Amino acid sequence: MINEQTRKYYRRVNKWHKTTNKGEVFAFKTFSEGENYMIVQNKVTILKELHDWQNIIKFYGIISDGNQWYLVTEWAEHGNLREFYQNKNDFDLKLKLRISLDIARGLNFLRTVEIFHRDIRAENILITLNETAKLANFKLIRSVIYLPNQNLDQIRYRAPELLERANYEYDQRCEVYSFGILLWEIAEERVPYQDNNNILDITDEEFKQLEIEAVHHDPDFRPKISKIFEVLNNCFKKYSQVTSSSSGPNLRGNSRNNSMQKSRPKRADNIDAYALPDLESFKYMTLTDATKQHKLYDKHGKLVGYVKTAYKCFEAYANLGNTGGTANRNQIKAKYYKALYISRGLVPSPPNKDKIIAELYKEVADDEANEFPEVKVRYEDCLCYGNGVEQDVSEALKYYEKAAEDGVKVAMYNIGNMYYNGVGCKKNIEKAKNYIELAVYNGYEAAIRFRNEYKL
Repeated sequence: MINEQTRKYYRRVNKWHKTTNKGEVFAFKTFSEGENYMIVQNKVTILKELHDWQNIIKFYGIISDGNQWYLVTEWAEHGNLREFYQNKNDFDLKLKLRISLDIARGLNFLRTVEIFHRDIRAENILITLNETAKLANFKLIRSVIYLPNQNLDQIRYRAPELLERANYEYDQRCEVYSFGILLWEIAEERVPYQDNNNILDITDEEFKQLEIEAVHHDPDFRPKISKIFEVLNNCFKKYSQVTSSSSGPNLRGNSRNNSMQKSRPKRADNIDAYALPDLESFKYMTLTDATKQHKLYDKHGKLVGYVKTAYKCFEAYANLGNTGGTANRNQIKAKYYKALYISRGLVPSPPNKDKIIAELYKEVADDEANEFPEVKVRYEDCLCYGNGVEQDVSEALKYYEKAAEDGVKVAMYNIGNMYYNGVGCKKNIEKAKNYIELAVYNGYEAAIRFRNEYKL
């Protein structure tokens, strides 16, 4: 690898060019001497979980040269957002909207996986070669306790409730406030609160109103991240249509020199053509909220949960590629609930219903994290009765044994029954007795009746 250049954003960052892999470029970021190990570890954990998500900086790992540790991420050719607009000759309104939309998309995704960034500001938004904005420099985003040791630039973006109230818990409204200040900086192209707070007249009215609402002093009056994304989405679509026409107005924003147009790599302006979940299709519902919808009934016993929206959420996450970490955990959870919804008839049955259910249950049952041990029994039933999969009672027995080890009572009973009758295995009364007794000990009624009937 060749060290091509050095840049300082956050701290010292080196650009390395990998000659053996299609010219890939990486950023090697050094850790400061005083940086807390736990903070670094948390940052690494989160970045690994979010690897390959659009509008989140890609993370490749940590390496050492013997004297110094480096955080390795994708290279952001244009540096951070502030460096970008200060050096940009044609930062027009359409580009401002697109950058804002990129950031909103990243924040919306973090919301769906229930993660906070905790430090939204221009320095922590990186701009790639094709002028895509990506979130970076994550803080202790699993923690909700405000840390007072903030520098002046961080204070500019900090929600007033965090500054005014001791031990205030960081929430989504704090994130919205920081994003609102960032929108102001994008519109004005200058550091917040340095001169004045007037938003340029040329800025879109919807954009201005959005920024004003986002920085409302009362957190309860701030819009949700999903609403911000929706407004920016509409603004960007509108100006994309205007600028595609040769008779469209000049929408250069506060650019310092609009006569010079620099060429840059093309990127998709079609905001609907992304490989991420279609967050709008399920109204930005989080997976946690989605898993509750089938349990919501009114006092008359009528299902009132938004099961259709929840199912769209499950489908979106179930169909994503496996990138590990939180992303994979969400995918497994989504597959479990997708199968559950189909099997219970909460949604219209797809073609090959039984096959889809069996495949989903198998993936969840084989997951090493074992978040849903009871699903092994459901897949065992598929194997026992040949529902959606070739019948294999011996294989079913293996899954029953795994489920019994996880404490699933019905699995203990079923194994005992199978060993007693020699189903899928050689008859073994001693093993049958042990499993039945285990199920009885755990209070499983069918096992109690079985033991009494067969005098075990």
